[in-house]
Amino acid sequence: FGRKDINFMKLKQLFLCLLSCLIVFVLLPGTAWAADGSDSAMVAKVGDMEFSSLADAVAAIVSAADKTGTVEIIGDVEMNERITVPDGADIKFTDDGAKHSITMASATERQSQEAAFIIEQGGSLTVDGANLTFTRQAYNGGASGMIICHGKITLENGTFDFNGQTIGWNTDAHALIQVCGSGAEFVMNGGNIQNASCNSSTGGVKVCCNAKFIMNNGTIQNINGGSSTRSGAVLVYAPNTSFEKGTAAFEMNGGTIKNNRGYRGAGVHVVGME
Repeated sequence: FGRKDINFMKLKQLFLCLLSCLIVFVLLPGTAWAADGSDSAMVAKVGDMEFSSLADAVAAIVSAADKTGTVEIIGDVEMNERITVPDGADIKFTDDGAKHSITMASATERQSQEAAFIIEQGGSLTVDGANLTFTRQAYNGGASGMIICHGKITLENGTFDFNGQTIGWNTDAHALIQVCGSGAEFVMNGGNIQNASCNSSTGGVKVCCNAKFIMNNGTIQNINGGSSTRSGAVLVYAPNTSFEKGTAAFEMNGGTIKNNRGYRGAGVHVVGME
């Protein structure tokens, strides 16, 4: 062969090698191009669009005209900032048939004080995924619960698990799920709320400031109030202090509240003052 033939063969071999590498890279599992153009693991899906963060998936729904949609959780989610469900939004979380965790970070004191989700008045969030577990990283001295709701939250299925850590007082949410404000409502049709320790005025579910909690099914369990005098698996809280005014309502039509401990009112603790 001549020198030109040899150089051509080397170029051909190099081209085939690069092409093979490209094919292998494209076929690698676990990563894909996100809707925002980033090359990251996909954790959420809205329609046919996949997202590398839950916040981006929620934002896609909120930016639509009707602000209504379903987020399918398709991977383990790590949250570094809280997500807001705004007025007029109606969002639903489901699973893809596999077990996934949604974990709120507590790397700093500021993060530890933030709820994972804030539902504004007029906003609605439904959780309907038996394979979804909502939790957060531990923080020394306690951390915020998962949700503070000024609108409406419905739990059809899924688990809120605090892994035995303490719910803090100086935080967004004083319970795994706190319902607070006129017209605010939590409807529990299934699922689990479990495994938390309480400071004073905290609980598994806390309802206050003219809000309402309706429990039709599901389980609230393993909430440890310790020596705290105002805590419980369900804390119906109407102390009429300068910070928390108004009434609070709890309606239990079904479900189970079990294996909770407290100084008084471990299962359901009602606090009220004129």
